[in-house]
Amino acid sequence: TIEKDQSWFWTAEWQEGEEEAQKDIEQGNVKTFNTAKELFEDLDNDED
Repeated sequence: TIEKDQSWFWTAEWQEGEEEAQKDIEQGNVKTFNTAKELFEDLDNDED
C-alpha cells in the first residue's frame, strides 16, 4: 500500500529520475561538500 501523500514518488516520471540519479552515483558523477559554503562556491564557479 502506498500512502496518498507519497504517491508522487512512485510515478513513472519520478522513478526514471531516481534511476538516472542512481546511475550517476554508481558512476561517480556526483560531488560532495563538507559545508554549504563549499557547495555555493562550486555553484558560483560552475558557469556552464
